[in-house]
Amino acid sequence: MRTTYKRRSIAAAVGAAMALLSAPTFSADSKTDHEIRALRARWETAFRAKDVNGLMALYAPGEGTVAYDMIPPLQLPDADAYRKTYEAFFSAYTGPLEVEVRDVHVISDEHIAVYFSLERIGGIIKGNHVSVWLRDTTAFRKLGGRWRIFHEHLSAPITFEGSRARIELSP
Repeated sequence: MRTTYKRRSIAAAVGAAMALLSAPTFSADSKTDHEIRALRARWETAFRAKDVNGLMALYAPGEGTVAYDMIPPLQLPDADAYRKTYEAFFSAYTGPLEVEVRDVHVISDEHIAVYFSLERIGGIIKGNHVSVWLRDTTAFRKLGGRWRIFHEHLSAPITFEGSRARIELSP
């Protein structure tokens, strides 16, 4: 039952995103666009500060969130699993994290929004500075009158020969 619910949720999100993409272009100065960009700004602030509680407050609770992160496992089935991934990720870095975002797009209506961008994450791990550009697609929906993240997908391009992630690429 739980797997069926998640598959239906993801299928609904993909269907809604496709419907939005085929709908008329929404104005970049719409109220929803501003709300989503403000929520993402709060996400970036919490991420830089490694504030797990502040970050997770932006996500739908429990099984309302499903994430596809860069690191295993293949799927994080709920907000609690995603929290643990963030905690492990943050603990690997000494000092604050860097976030740079480019090519932001928001497509939305009054119920659902899709945000996608290129995102650079950087910081110090084991004394070395690392910096990686990723592709970020984040889906939001209104829950109790508030926008909440219910799906996040981070990825990097791969080579077909050897299936190696191309994390050295930049825009």
